Amino acid sequence: IYHWVNAPGGQLCHGTYPEAWKDRYMAAHYEKVDPVVQACRRRYAGLDWKELDWCRRNLRRFLAESAEYGLGNQGYSIPLHGPAGEFAIISANHSCDDAEWAGLVERLADPMLILGRRLHERARQVDRNAAWRDLTPRELGAMTLLARGRSRAQAARELKISEHTLRDHIESARIKLDSANTTHAVAIAAATGLVTP
Repeated sequence: IYHWVNAPGGQLCHGTYPEAWKDRYMAAHYEKVDPVVQACRRRYAGLDWKELDWCRRNLRRFLAESAEYGLGNQGYSIPLHGPAGEFAIISANHSCDDAEWAGLVERLADPMLILGRRLHERARQVDRNAAWRDLTPRELGAMTLLARGRSRAQAARELKISEHTLRDHIESARIKLDSANTTHAVAIAAATGLVTP
């Protein structure tokens, strides 16, 4: 499964995990407790789920529930960290013994990494296209001028609008780009190709 954890507009999951489990996972906000997600946030290398500590009661319940929905006893995940701060994971899951699983991971780790990066780049492309459609020409203009180092006053003059109106365009773009502040919005717009500095 490919899981873009912090996708703009909400999580994005595609793959062959059971639909009922994906729905349950999203509805219960399991990304907040899933030890795979938590561990992958802090690393770049692949993670065999056996490396994790599943001793806490809530994690044992989470694991048992995932098995009820058809997930296997083995798992391997690769974190995907993008240039605009996006965080995704590609995971494989299977029901087999440890020896068979070790062989599968050895054969599949590199192809999974390549697939994960391609899926993530495609998801970013789709998201960038969505952002292009959502941002108005004035919002794009404001982001472009800020990315080029203009002050708010300079950007307002170049766009022939008041600074108050410029602030409205910037705030609207910031919300659409799901950014924490104006600097973050400009960084996202530049990193995803929405604007060219």
